[in-house]
Amino acid sequence: MVSWKPNRRCTFRYLGDQQFIVEEAVNSKLKANDTFFCAVFILNAPLYLTNLVQGNNPPVTFVAGKKDGLCEVKKI
Repeated sequence: MVSWKPNRRCTFRYLGDQQFIVEEAVNSKLKANDTFFCAVFILNAPLYLTNLVQGNNPPVTFVAGKKDGLCEVKKI
């Protein structure tokens, strides 16, 4: 689970080989069932997602917490 300002929170499930799926998203542009690749999660640093696939849209790069970074990083 990660969170960032203002009041955004997401839960991801690891699929292997640095790939994740969004299981839950609150107040975020990310939505459940989106998939992406991420190499590292760092507290107080922006979260860089590559090859973010949302529905039938082409893959994009997405940055969460661009200004203040992640407020919380928790393995559940």
